[in-house]
Amino acid sequence: MHGGFISIHDFNEEHKALKLTMGGGCQGCASSKMSMVFAVERHLREVFPEIGEIEDITDHLAGENPYYG
Repeated sequence: MHGGFISIHDFNEEHKALKLTMGGGCQGCASSKMSMVFAVERHLREVFPEIGEIEDITDHLAGENPYYG
């Protein structure tokens, strides 16, 4: 909705650990943590219940055009 997106940076098959990065309006957005926990992580755990740790490795201070709604 605000030009944001999420990319898979890495997936460790042994530990089922997923590292994600947020871009566009999500990178640096004040609500990015809430979006990650209550939308993205929740959905991924519903679809892939075997998934382990989900980590946001985004450098949110480097966001060039974060959404501040």
